[in-house]
Amino acid sequence: MVEYPAAPDSAWLAKHRWKWHPARLDERIARAQPRTLFVCGGADNQLAPAGRFSRTLLLELGVSAMVEQLDAPSRDGTFGRIGDRATI
Repeated sequence: MVEYPAAPDSAWLAKHRWKWHPARLDERIARAQPRTLFVCGGADNQLAPAGRFSRTLLLELGVSAMVEQLDAPSRDGTFGRIGDRATI
């Protein structure tokens, strides 16, 4: 497993890809039964595990809206940022 740095820079982001880990996903699906499991996010291999789900839904957000959300001063967390700016 890759260790995620506290403040990833462009070089780190260029070398790493987000991927679903099939075994971990299967564990979460099994633990959720019989309840409904909602999974949110995207990954380079996101089509591979699609057959594990009974339903999928794609929510799309325009680039300008995404950058606005990532740059919002009140936003918690650092995902999608390098320093104080969005990485989109």
